[in-house]
Amino acid sequence: MSIYNNPNFIFIIVLLFYFIPMITGFTLGNIKKIKIKKLSKIGSKLGDPLTIKIHRWSRKYKLSFIKNRKWLLLFISIFLNNLILAAFVSKILYGVIFFIPLFPIAWKVFG
Repeated sequence: MSIYNNPNFIFIIVLLFYFIPMITGFTLGNIKKIKIKKLSKIGSKLGDPLTIKIHRWSRKYKLSFIKNRKWLLLFISIFLNNLILAAFVSKILYGVIFFIPLFPIAWKVFG
């Protein structure tokens, strides 16, 4: 039996991919090696090109809603942005990424 067919090994690998960046960021933040300002600048450059284009496109409308005091339209645009981009795109993408290593195990078990 290969080590890659062991579900415990795959589970540990998935957990490591999840927890190592989180623990590293927490540790570096506590020892003041990382500044929140720099992280926000880096975070604005990360992401897929479609999401970045949609954020840039919607930003001008959000600013005009604030300038013209159209609070309902601002609320709706923020809600749709969070629903479509944050919830559907990013969470489904994360789900697919974490599902890929588990798929061969499930295929072998049920096969």
